[in-house]
Amino acid sequence: MKLKSLLSINIYSSINNVIKTETLPSIPVFVFITNALSTFGIYFGISLFATQLMLENGLKFISKRRQIIYNNQNNRTRKIRHERFRLKLVNSNNY
Repeated sequence: MKLKSLLSINIYSSINNVIKTETLPSIPVFVFITNALSTFGIYFGISLFATQLMLENGLKFISKRRQIIYNNQNNRTRKIRHERFRLKLVNSNNY
C-alpha cells in the first residue's frame, strides 16, 4: 500500500490555450533552388557550358530567320516600286 501512495501523476493545463511556434528552414531557399536545378541538369544532361552553346545556336537561328523575313519584305517592296515605276513609264509613253 505504501507504493501506491508514492506513485502519482499530476497534470496541469493552462487557462490560455495559445500555442506559439517558430520555425526555421533547414536549408535556405537559394540552396534548395540550386540543388533542384542541378538535379534536373544532371538528369537531362544540361550544363552551363551546354546552355551557352544552345543559346548561341538559338540566337543564330533567330537572327537568320529575321534576316530572311527582312530580305523577303525588302524584295517585295523593291518589286512593288519597280512595278510602279514601270507603270509610270508606260503611262507617260502612251500620252
